[in-house]
Amino acid sequence: MDSLPRFAPKSVEWVGKSYVAEAWVEQIASKLEPLARFEDGHGALFGHGRFLYMAGLPGDRWLADLIKMAARKQELQTIELPDGVRTRRIGVLCVASLTTIRSPVHLSSLEGV
Repeated sequence: MDSLPRFAPKSVEWVGKSYVAEAWVEQIASKLEPLARFEDGHGALFGHGRFLYMAGLPGDRWLADLIKMAARKQELQTIELPDGVRTRRIGVLCVASLTTIRSPVHLSSLEGV
């Protein structure tokens, strides 16, 4: 495992898009074909069955896209929320809470979430 300074993230290619891994990366020896690769060709993301293994700490954008992909595979509905907005379902009630909001936000209906 290698530590990465904040100013030197490592580039990752996944599904035709460029992302970054931050803080740490690993070099994995596996017979599995990587789903994503670092710019040096080493595997960055591996999958087998319903399991994924990341060989690095994903940047925010990559993590968000990975979560969306995993949710779609499980047929879970997702919703895009502004930074600092969180939702929680309590029975039939859906509650939105604000954390560290620096500017006003507008939320469309959360009906169906």
